[in-house]
Amino acid sequence: MLSIGLTGGIASGKSSALNYFKKLGAYTIDADAIAHQCLDIGHEGYRRVVTAFGQDVLHPDTSIDRQKLGSLIFSDPAQRRRLNELLHPLIIAKLRTELNAYHGKKTNVPLIADVPLLFECGLEEDFDAIIVVVAPPEVQKRRLMERNNLSPQAAEQHLAAQMPLSEKAHRADYVIDNSGTTEQLAQEVQRVYELLLQQGAGMTG
Repeated sequence: MLSIGLTGGIASGKSSALNYFKKLGAYTIDADAIAHQCLDIGHEGYRRVVTAFGQDVLHPDTSIDRQKLGSLIFSDPAQRRRLNELLHPLIIAKLRTELNAYHGKKTNVPLIADVPLLFECGLEEDFDAIIVVVAPPEVQKRRLMERNNLSPQAAEQHLAAQMPLSEKAHRADYVIDNSGTTEQLAQEVQRVYELLLQQGAGMTG
């Protein structure tokens, strides 16, 4: 069955779309969850980050202060590249392990993997098709400010740090519009899921 990469821009609604796909019966993988695991105490990713960025990015309990680390990397492109170089190999290795486990199950249930930096990491060939979730920049900015309690300037900084969403949409096989309500997003996901089931049936028929 199909393995699908789901991506988009920050605050475009990837996680919400993934949850809707899961409710429809898809097998899902969340690369952000994998990234968070890599920063847990005792993980190789934790060791790499502390070695590279020092004790200043830690809470008093020695866990990583993700907000402080995020502020550091979004304000400094060189530091962002440094963090990506440290963590991306670990995240990609774990993602591919989960993809291989899925393919080993010989299931007819489509897999949807939410991978925020799918294009940036050159992972297109790992999937049968790519879905991009889009929303207007002003909507992304508003959601980001509300969700992360960011200033307008900080939100714009986060948006500017990413590949333009229009470029991602141009490279997608399917585009989900998340500029409206949650109900409209659910309808968009339903529409694309039905297309995926048709595509998967065509591959196995």
